[in-house]
Amino acid sequence: MTKPFTRQELQPLLAPHPAPCVSLFLPTHSRPPDAEQDPVRFKNLLGTATGLLHTEYASKDTNALLEPLQALLDGDFWRQQTDGLAVFRSLDLMLHYRIPLSLPELAVVADTFHLKPLIKFLQANRRFFVLALSQNSVALYEGTPYALGRVDLPTLPASLIEELGVEQRESFLNLHASRAGRAAPMFHGHGVPPTENEKAELARFFQAIDNVLWEGLLREERAPLMLAGVGYYHPIYRTISRYQFLAAQSVEGNFERATPEEIHAKAWPLASELFREQENTLLNEYARLVGSGQAMNDLHAIAQATVQGRVRHLLVAESAQLWGRLDRADGSVVQHSAQQDTRDDDIFDDLAECVLTRSGEVLLLPADRMPSASPLAAILRW
Repeated sequence: MTKPFTRQELQPLLAPHPAPCVSLFLPTHSRPPDAEQDPVRFKNLLGTATGLLHTEYASKDTNALLEPLQALLDGDFWRQQTDGLAVFRSLDLMLHYRIPLSLPELAVVADTFHLKPLIKFLQANRRFFVLALSQNSVALYEGTPYALGRVDLPTLPASLIEELGVEQRESFLNLHASRAGRAAPMFHGHGVPPTENEKAELARFFQAIDNVLWEGLLREERAPLMLAGVGYYHPIYRTISRYQFLAAQSVEGNFERATPEEIHAKAWPLASELFREQENTLLNEYARLVGSGQAMNDLHAIAQATVQGRVRHLLVAESAQLWGRLDRADGSVVQHSAQQDTRDDDIFDDLAECVLTRSGEVLLLPADRMPSASPLAAILRW
């Protein structure tokens, strides 16, 4: 099945699965002529995976494993692509995701799934949410530096009237109409700040929204959430939101009829500034801890600290790859110049997976933003 890829979706891929685990990544296109080449390039990736599997597995077993992937070559599958495709297959799992970000063209067969391209997509400094609030409409968007895409949460209240009912809304409007010096209600986001009764009604509305977001998506998320709406909504929503990563930056205005492109144009500059500040804070912390034993850039030392659960933040150069094997029991590393067989994997990817399963954070950075010449660095818990 095809699902939107969220932090929650990462968890089953991090769980143990019977080897071999096949991970395929492909940049895709929504329009011809480039879109016509996507199935051909995916078939080539399957050929690469087949060659790797044949180094250790019989043809019969290889064919049985890859048969569901071969079925994806059907033309219907390629009619609704976005910017990237990620496909995962093991004997007990088959998942594929359309990703709103171009992915590397890559086939990996190993003892675990290869997840570094998706970690880059999920990491906090590349991805954010925008909650567009008004009393007549509510929309949640997932954002990247390039665009916003609407997140489908069927139980999200569509409006205040849907959540509180007609009688409550009429009472709300009557409160507005009775206020001195007021010619019109504030239902479209205009007018003077609300009374205490109106704040209470808005708080009930926002509480219902927060409940759906928390249960449906945000409980396992860490990407920042930005609010977009009339200014006096923001402090009311902040008092009831339980999301730890609700951003201090927010977009003020009436976005009831705004397009995703219009909202993104206002939200992304603020999100970009937030991400840069977070990145700088982490790099400054690394510099401060160098020499204390809590910051390191040696591969073998980091590998041992990782399997011990000591790594709080792992920093990886986003284009770096190191083939070989990581012993997840003692942290020992064997390096190879290229992938030799299906027991090899990208060691940087394996380390990132280990850090994530131990509640640490992984940040992929351009090589020139790494705090040292090494493609790997870590900040330790102790």
